[in-house]
Amino acid sequence: MKTLKFILLGTIFLCLFVNAFSQTEDKIWLFDEMTIKPEQHDNFVRLQREIMKLFKDNGYPYDIQVYSSLIGFKYYGVRALESPSSYEEVRTATSECWSKIDKEIYDNYVLCIESNKQFVLRELSKYSYHPEQPRVYWSEFNYAVWDIQYVKFDKVQEYFKILENFNELLNKHNFDDPILMLSGMVGTENPMFIGALFGKDDIDMSQQNRKMWAAFGEEGGELYRKMIPLLRDRKSMEFRFRRGLSYYKE
Repeated sequence: MKTLKFILLGTIFLCLFVNAFSQTEDKIWLFDEMTIKPEQHDNFVRLQREIMKLFKDNGYPYDIQVYSSLIGFKYYGVRALESPSSYEEVRTATSECWSKIDKEIYDNYVLCIESNKQFVLRELSKYSYHPEQPRVYWSEFNYAVWDIQYVKFDKVQEYFKILENFNELLNKHNFDDPILMLSGMVGTENPMFIGALFGKDDIDMSQQNRKMWAAFGEEGGELYRKMIPLLRDRKSMEFRFRRGLSYYKE
């Protein structure tokens, strides 16, 4: 029965994903969120490093960027998806790689995990901001904040217009850090949008954020006041990039 449930959920997920993907050419990412048992945290970190080395030895074909939340024991493995068939290809490649690894390592790894879930986000390239002359390279960012905004269903177009206005201000004042706008596709409570900000560390990002709002002045304040009534909920999350726990095929 558990096997049947897994197959059905996987089929529903894939069908929803293919339908959503067909409507966009934006970059797409698959997120694996794992909540780690606090008492198993050190074991999880040790095993994650070991498993990524074994993935490398076995030629796993997808990069995995790993992030950890600053609050709670949550880790996120992030993989880029290039086509509607990529989700199934990722699952197949991951299963094949695990089949080559000692089952005891897998069993010990699973013991560290309290729960897990998957979701898919896409970058809204039209509303993201990429400076012509960035302050730092992407490889220098080690910290990120998600400003998660749940928009009222009938207010999405108004929300998009405000995002356009914010981008105009960013260009006007030559802000020198990227800001990605992400949208929930599958496995998220939609309409949901994320403003993703980055920094070398938390202090660096806070300084840049203050610099940005100071430059915006009253124009930025007015846009902010127009945006808030369009939201039904709002949350934030902070992350650190865990380079030593990540995997790159090359």
